[in-house]
Amino acid sequence: MKLLMSIDLYLWNHFVPKISEDFFKRKFNSVLAMSYISLFKLPRKFLMNYFRGQGRSMVVDTQKLVVENETVLNKLKSSVQQSFREGQKSGFFCISQADIYNPAYKYSIGSFRINYKFTGTVVEVNMHSDYRFQESPDRITRHIHHWLFTLKSRNKTNDFEIFGKSWMTSVNELFSFKTEKQQKNEPKLRLLV
Repeated sequence: MKLLMSIDLYLWNHFVPKISEDFFKRKFNSVLAMSYISLFKLPRKFLMNYFRGQGRSMVVDTQKLVVENETVLNKLKSSVQQSFREGQKSGFFCISQADIYNPAYKYSIGSFRINYKFTGTVVEVNMHSDYRFQESPDRITRHIHHWLFTLKSRNKTNDFEIFGKSWMTSVNELFSFKTEKQQKNEPKLRLLV
């Protein structure tokens, strides 16, 4: 899985920006992209949910989603810290697909909203996203989305929501969380100077 993520990040940073929208006009290339995305477990679950067309909600693990994506974790910490300091009882912020590091989430959830609320020093975190394919969204893969949108217009599939199981943690514990990437970057040997 880590090798696949490394390949994906390389492609995402060096290959995808050079792709023109004409690349996805060919059905073979669209199918190839869909096949690649389905190598990851969560996107495979997402595609099966979408193609079966039952409009069933998809449930994800909020804690894993947050902790496995450095930008999401850092945004959550920052937002919670500000809300907690100001004495607010709840808050939310939005995440775009560009903020997602882990391809398992990048290709299955896209953009979403993180909600949190406080009970004393305990914070309850969850996520929510309504997934709808648009006829011509402003994105490089709009031809894939248009192709899938035609399935929806022929009543072969339905929109659905994606939500995260509630994750409860103390505010202090939240601030101590680090992503796997952050842990790797820490020095192995710490010297007292």
